Amino acid sequence: MIRLQKLTFGFDAPLFRDMSLRFPPGRVAALLGPNGAGKSTLLRLAAGLLAPWEGDVRIDGARLRDLAPLDRAKVVSYLPQTFDPPGDWTVSEMVFLGNHPHVQRPPAPRPLRERTEEVRSLLDLHRVWDRPLDAISGGEVRRTLLARVLLQDTQVIILDEPAAHLDIGHQRSLFVLLGRLARSGRSILLASHDLNLSLLHGQDPWILDASGDLRPLPPSPQERRELIERTFGIPVTPVTHGTVTCFLPAPVL
Repeated sequence: MIRLQKLTFGFDAPLFRDMSLRFPPGRVAALLGPNGAGKSTLLRLAAGLLAPWEGDVRIDGARLRDLAPLDRAKVVSYLPQTFDPPGDWTVSEMVFLGNHPHVQRPPAPRPLRERTEEVRSLLDLHRVWDRPLDAISGGEVRRTLLARVLLQDTQVIILDEPAAHLDIGHQRSLFVLLGRLARSGRSILLASHDLNLSLLHGQDPWILDASGDLRPLPPSPQERRELIERTFGIPVTPVTHGTVTCFLPAPVL
């Protein structure tokens, strides 16, 4: 359980005021909103990488600010939106960084070999495992960083634009995987610019607007349409795909 309690934070001025929310295990919560609304900042607060001005972030009741960095990294893993890894590192060297929090006792709940084989397969990295990062594609680098996060084997996973640079096949595989991890009891919180990708994979969409107001996407397609148009300032058209209603920018049609 990720719980934000009366959270206030900003830089020159407050981005969020007195925000109280909870993201339960078993679901994938997707933060969506315009550029500059504060999605990445909110994820960094939830991961314990920024200290709130007021309020607390708690995971399973424990205050993140009370945990030492290595202890925190055993509880929550985080993928930043942008990261420029050393190009001369190999894929395997970057992935194995995910085991660093478990070097000190107590060890990880699962053996490193088991976790390594799992992430290599899940993120389709066998072919590039021994290559340097500057010799693979941007999508393969992104999958490498995702593998590092999953190797930590934490109960809380926070991802900023995890599908960036991925082709549509790997996007689908990733979102299916995140759904499976959530159903195993993990709490997953991500930021995305692809509302329809989140809707099609059964994630819980939350809309963060420019005023710092975060709310779940309402249930009815008409309410969703109105909120999306108000938040992004463009007309959209609902398009039904099976049982899911997606939304496309109206001028495209």
